[in-house]
Amino acid sequence: MNKELANYEASEDWKRRAKIFKENKKYTCELCGNHILLEVVELFSRPNHPSWKNPEITRFAEAILEAEGDKDRLIHAHHKSYKHLGFESFGEIMVLCKPCHTFFHENTDHVSWEKALAKTKAKVNALLINIKNSPDGQKEFRLIDENLGLQMMADHGLIEWKPERCITDLDIEKNEMIDEFFSYAKDIYRTKEEYD
Repeated sequence: MNKELANYEASEDWKRRAKIFKENKKYTCELCGNHILLEVVELFSRPNHPSWKNPEITRFAEAILEAEGDKDRLIHAHHKSYKHLGFESFGEIMVLCKPCHTFFHENTDHVSWEKALAKTKAKVNALLINIKNSPDGQKEFRLIDENLGLQMMADHGLIEWKPERCITDLDIEKNEMIDEFFSYAKDIYRTKEEYD
């Protein structure tokens, strides 16, 4: 399964599907709301930032700096299940930032998906509390809205993004499916008229 999964995750089909899942969640991590990712980014702008003392934050600094500007390398689509590989539904994928995705995989060794998720949530929540109560003053986390992930990455200079509605791959697929359905329905209706 590991080789099959690795081949699939390297395929263009998975990259296209993963992008649709990430767009659906507005590139916002489902565990931390992109706050851990952006805490790492803040390290570069402030050499005396308190999180420089936290190895759970600093270990991602180099990787995030390398991925700057590429939101698909900063935000990942994580499989909850491999049952429908190649035909995943939205419920089978979880959108995570690079740090949370790493934490999740560190917690999956020989435990169920639910236990790994619980351990990862506990670690992420502890980190968020640590960040929120940092010595440089209490931080106020923004509430998650539909564009939070993209807006926060843009605010920190990670990506260029403007909050305007654009057509996504998901919209195109939906429109193609609707057109296909109506075309099929018209054919059935014409056939019925011919027999009446």
